[in-house]
Amino acid sequence: MGSRHGHGSLGGGHGRSRDTFPTVDELREILPAGVFEHSLDGAATAAYVYLTFASESYADLDRPADTSVINAMAGESCGWCANHIQRVHSLAGANVRVTDYTLTDSALGQFAAGEVEAGDVVVEAPIRVGATKVWNPDGTLNNSYPESDVLFRLQLRYYDGMWHVMGIQEQPL
Repeated sequence: MGSRHGHGSLGGGHGRSRDTFPTVDELREILPAGVFEHSLDGAATAAYVYLTFASESYADLDRPADTSVINAMAGESCGWCANHIQRVHSLAGANVRVTDYTLTDSALGQFAAGEVEAGDVVVEAPIRVGATKVWNPDGTLNNSYPESDVLFRLQLRYYDGMWHVMGIQEQPL
């Protein structure tokens, strides 16, 4: 594959969320420049940024749910994106909180980007998903999930001046 990126912590099509979509100009103020560069490095940066914001999208004990950036970066055809956004808002709407949903890759390897067809790029991202807890509105534990290693494959397409996520597949490592 073309470009390789090593990163540390990533942070703690169907029904679109109720969030306001930031404009490309607004995104330029908060996201790394690579997200807007039409290159393999730019695609890898966009994948990293998308996963960072996905990991920080759930409402937890200290912050409300926020899917605005991942919604702006998601292509209309991304079912994984739409499902994640819907799940975030469904849980937040029920006053359910999610903690320790972290995505990291520092111990697992580097992001690898390669061009596929029609200018689309696939980025493979080996990710460690943190041991996650889901809390009921009354503060009791609803469910917990063990730490797991997953290979995320993100298909990205460059249009409207930035990279968009067109699809995501997950495979256990």
